[in-house]
Amino acid sequence: MIKVASLNKIYSTAITNINPVVEKINETAENYKLYKTADYVNFVDKISFVKWKNDKGEEYERNNLSFASKYTHFSSNYETPIYDSYIWIVIKGYLGQNNHEKLSFTIPKNYAEFYLTFTEFKKAFNLENYSNYTIDKFLWTYGRKMIIDIVKEMEINLDSAKSELRKRIKASC
Repeated sequence: MIKVASLNKIYSTAITNINPVVEKINETAENYKLYKTADYVNFVDKISFVKWKNDKGEEYERNNLSFASKYTHFSSNYETPIYDSYIWIVIKGYLGQNNHEKLSFTIPKNYAEFYLTFTEFKKAFNLENYSNYTIDKFLWTYGRKMIIDIVKEMEINLDSAKSELRKRIKASC
């Protein structure tokens, strides 16, 4: 519970009810062995989607992909990259500009798709000699800087800046 609460607070993952997240992680971890990177990739997808009921019996569900990737990033000794919208925009933008795929910023349906795209990015730009951790940190910093620059330039909020960055990338293709 402390790990989940800490990561949620530090990384602002916006989880409003950590109890079902903790329960999902605990039940999945009991039945899942983590030996290699592929195990961790699958683990992210297994723990990211949670369902719960409130005191009134109302059902809720949420995909905590960003949180689950952060949680697993630390558990995997930094081997698995963190899914983040900044990183996703940069990766998709560069892959699209280099005609490796049709330019689309559609959010990945799961972590496996993100990891596959991250791996394609590494190969496309000859980054195999760099750790996933190093690439992850660079992409996040680079994406964040571009978005913060747009926020300042246009005096808009973060979501609008992300949208503007996607538009600029598409226009440059």
